[in-house]
Amino acid sequence: MTGDAITCGKLNTLLPGIAAAYGAEQPVDVFIHLHEIGEFSVAEKNSEMKAQSTFDLQFWVHKTDGTLEYAAGLALEEAKLGFEALTSEMTLTIQLSQLNVKTVRILNCAYGTLSAAGIKSKINTGFRVAKPIINKVLRSKPIQFPTEVLGMFKLEELTLAYYDNYIYAGITPVFIKPKSEVEYTYCRHCAFDADFNDDLVQ
Repeated sequence: MTGDAITCGKLNTLLPGIAAAYGAEQPVDVFIHLHEIGEFSVAEKNSEMKAQSTFDLQFWVHKTDGTLEYAAGLALEEAKLGFEALTSEMTLTIQLSQLNVKTVRILNCAYGTLSAAGIKSKINTGFRVAKPIINKVLRSKPIQFPTEVLGMFKLEELTLAYYDNYIYAGITPVFIKPKSEVEYTYCRHCAFDADFNDDLVQ
């Protein structure tokens, strides 16, 4: 298990009791189900995008017996998001920088009882309890842009520039030189004249 893996121990602040129920070192798969997103805006001064969204978080624990259990589910409604887009070559990854939730609903808890008000308070006053979890899931879902168009152009160096209410995306196209095979036939006894007519010069 890698050091950045999501485990019950790392989730225990957000989901109290999950470490005691399953074991602190048990890995957890986290899934995000996006219901809606709107009120999108962009600010040039801080290179940040903002939006409002409603989404669910599902937490599936790898139990010691090798089975998966849907341990907990949360609905985050009318969440105000601040996020940035990171580029690497022709890949784009979204990362959250801010999160403030209006309503939290408990969709499922297989090991006990969770407090929606308590979880909302932890998210809104201590975003660090949810930020690394959500961002790890987002990093695992990069957006890959095409690297070639019609076999004629190679696309490189995806870049983003932020302006008020819009984003500029730049891509560098590089022309791919066509591969061609030219065959030459040499005749040591003949040549064509300077006018390129068909008369042979012996």
